[in-house]
Amino acid sequence: MLAEEIADLRIHPLSLPPLALVNTHWFHADSLAEHYGVPVFSERHWELIEAFLASAVDMGVTSVLIPSWTPPLDTAEGHRRPTVQLVGIAEVDGEYVLDMTNLDGWLDLCRRLGITCLEIAHLFTQWGARATPAIEVGTPGGPEHRFGWHVPATDPSYRRLLETLIPALRTHLAEHWEGRVLWHVSDEPSAEHLDAYRAAKDQVADLLEGAEVVDALSSLEYAQQGLVDTPIVATDHVEPFLAAGHRPWVFCCVAQNREVANHFIALPSVRSRVLGRQLFVFDAPGFLHWGYTFWWSQFALRPIDPFADTCAGGVFYGGDAFAVYPGPDGTPWLSLRHRVLAQAMWDHRALTRLAELTDRPTAAALVDEGRTLTYSSFSYDVEEHLRARRAVDERILAATA
Repeated sequence: MLAEEIADLRIHPLSLPPLALVNTHWFHADSLAEHYGVPVFSERHWELIEAFLASAVDMGVTSVLIPSWTPPLDTAEGHRRPTVQLVGIAEVDGEYVLDMTNLDGWLDLCRRLGITCLEIAHLFTQWGARATPAIEVGTPGGPEHRFGWHVPATDPSYRRLLETLIPALRTHLAEHWEGRVLWHVSDEPSAEHLDAYRAAKDQVADLLEGAEVVDALSSLEYAQQGLVDTPIVATDHVEPFLAAGHRPWVFCCVAQNREVANHFIALPSVRSRVLGRQLFVFDAPGFLHWGYTFWWSQFALRPIDPFADTCAGGVFYGGDAFAVYPGPDGTPWLSLRHRVLAQAMWDHRALTRLAELTDRPTAAALVDEGRTLTYSSFSYDVEEHLRARRAVDERILAATA
């Protein structure tokens, strides 16, 4: 016996409602295959995917970025990450033929775990939408890396593939998936990428008509010009969007390192937990973080051991790239950040229940710190946060007495 602690627990006779926003922390399936040394989509890989996805659900994750094709994220130009492509694509007599077997396995897994939203991998490369994702095509001569950094976003050969791929994928998901489906064009384009992003979107606009398209960015011009239906905005750039009347999702990553919420190892936990009340007060439809299992150096140039390197090769703040560690037997080892982010989402759920029983202003008044709460200004007082949560619970109990 090393230590002993007695804690008093109060169990409320009520259940919280489901999380009322989309919460996604991008899941990197290639990290699992690489770290554990197993073939992609082997039986063991599927077991690992299930275990780590289940741990994400325990953190409040409701949406998962699926590797419909290898996601073109955090990959150095000219470099390839290990192929993780759920949709089998083959060319037969000049026509593309699709195999949805692995995709259906992923859908079944998500359904069992209670995931309610899927995000299709980005249709174009990150930071400018200049090229195509790394997509493998089966041919009589074997697998061919037909698309990737070497093929421009507007190449007619890619459009030919998309004319088969997108409609077939939309139809299949409509028939085999009962939850939401989100599509991405390109991740984190800047103001100077407006023309490239517009050209990429023009490649797919007719094929995505009626679909829900969301993208992470920080330039208000994309929303002003109608290029993005639902912007996902960095928490330190969100004020102009709110002032212009938009109701964006928000995201944070390594660049959100001052004043706003984040979950670096060096930050006090309150700077993660505050996210729950912020998302509620500003009625954010969704939250995104880029790294749940990113066990790579920057740009995925080499795998790293997250127990020895928490900084993606030394370029990111410790803990930004992942929230869970790979236990030696394939069991997810939860970080403190994982636990605190879960608490933030449970705070949001409690506030949602109180708002249902009373109204949003009543619920928000308990956590908006005298109407001074913003994404960049909030209390660091741990006891204040705990008192506020207890007050929310007491109001719920009183309203249901």
